[in-house]
Amino acid sequence: MRTVAADTVGNYRSKIIFISWVPSDTPTRQSMVYASTREVLKNALNVANSIHADDKSEIEWSTVLAEASGGKAK
Repeated sequence: MRTVAADTVGNYRSKIIFISWVPSDTPTRQSMVYASTREVLKNALNVANSIHADDKSEIEWSTVLAEASGGKAK
């Protein structure tokens, strides 16, 4: 996902965030396979920011924006 956010002085910056989502009721074996595959992909893409979510609330816009801005954007 690509986000655009203003920094503290009003400059806009574009960042790519790697978002992964695995429901909390996923069987353990599948979750572990997904996690190891996710790490390989994330490292290959050289993504600085990533969000791993178990719940829909963890991928809401406000959460993504806070992660992309380092907590500076609201």
